[in-house]
Amino acid sequence: MALPDLLQWLAGAGKTGPLHLTNGRFRKDIHFRDGVIVASSSDDPREFLGQFLLAHRKITEEQLRKAMESQRSTGVMLGKILIMVGALDEDELRKMLALKAEESLFNLFLWKQGSFTFEDGEIEADLEFPLALKVEDVLMEGLRRYDELQVILDAFAPGESVLERTDAPLPQKLADSSEVRRLLDVVDGKRNLTDLCLELHAPEFRVSRIAYELYRVKCLRLVQTSSTGGDDGHHGLSADELVARATRLLDRQKFEKALQLLADAVQLRPSDLAMRQALDDAEQRFVERAHQHYLPPDQVPKLERGLEQMTEENLTPQEVFLATRINGTWTVKDIITISPMREVETLLVLKRLRERGLISLGGN
Repeated sequence: MALPDLLQWLAGAGKTGPLHLTNGRFRKDIHFRDGVIVASSSDDPREFLGQFLLAHRKITEEQLRKAMESQRSTGVMLGKILIMVGALDEDELRKMLALKAEESLFNLFLWKQGSFTFEDGEIEADLEFPLALKVEDVLMEGLRRYDELQVILDAFAPGESVLERTDAPLPQKLADSSEVRRLLDVVDGKRNLTDLCLELHAPEFRVSRIAYELYRVKCLRLVQTSSTGGDDGHHGLSADELVARATRLLDRQKFEKALQLLADAVQLRPSDLAMRQALDDAEQRFVERAHQHYLPPDQVPKLERGLEQMTEENLTPQEVFLATRINGTWTVKDIITISPMREVETLLVLKRLRERGLISLGGN
């Protein structure tokens, strides 16, 4: 069932209940009441409230770290904590929550594939900040973005493209945009757009749209399309064969390769709940082992070399991002909190940095 048809059916039938969607990598929930969208959530870290507020420069990474620390100790919702400490007022929070929900919904239209389940019935009655989004409005904007993405794809592949600044003058309309200025600050002719999203704590579509506007007026030019790597030895294998290989690797504690194989298997069969559960279980095993043996959450990472020297180490953008957040004060848990990557991804990167001798762990 196509996504627009699904949403229209739920709205037209006045359905109440949660709609669960997955594309194999991320999962989203949309809560309906009488055919109206009243809440949404996502396990994509870039769509978490804290990351969304960082992307819009409503808070700093340090404010997010402190607020998340308070949330862990008190159980109070992040938004309420930010209001209590004066980082946001309630009206501003409501506005940002609505924008965040809309962005998450609109981005569903950019998924290439996915599967869903719907639970017909009651939902939580006392939502703290309920939404009231009409499906027809979501459809209109979502389909508009889909059409816009096709135009961008005619120019370059958003995730893999590397762009650099030209000498062309910036049109005044673009020069007045803080988002444009932030993107130009991090464009370096080396990192692809997915990597720039990481630095900006921003969703890929939004960054790609700004990059396309700059490309269209010749303020950016395409340098290359980054390679995703050659034959990795499992091209053409079935999902079951990938799982079998991953299981053998997990038995030998070879987590990094095993998790990649399982993720590839899930991409091949995104509607296979058992396969998705196998990936979730393997990731949880790695997280627990990492915290126990490699990266205790209360330990403070320290750089073994200065950031200037680190440039000689051929680091990935993810490694650079995390290395620049290692300040001798923040714990492993703090760095995970402010990272726009998932916890398992953050731990994998920190583990690589430690194994290469680029970081060490101090006390708490």
